Amino acid sequence: MTNREQIAWAFGFGDYDNREIARMVSDMLDAVGVAYLDSADCARLEKWLGLECEPDTNNWGVLEEEN
Repeated sequence: MTNREQIAWAFGFGDYDNREIARMVSDMLDAVGVAYLDSADCARLEKWLGLECEPDTNNWGVLEEEN
């Protein structure tokens, strides 16, 4: 199974909550050397994963700005 197939399977599997998916994404980005997400970044990603997407406009949703 390729990494792409593993990602698609994990994201589509209902037993993972948003926190676990955020951690997986963080680990993947770190493994590639693209980015390192600290705990605050992971918390923002977790919150973003819970936003509703507007299917008609493909609006992914935007988190409010951090202070």
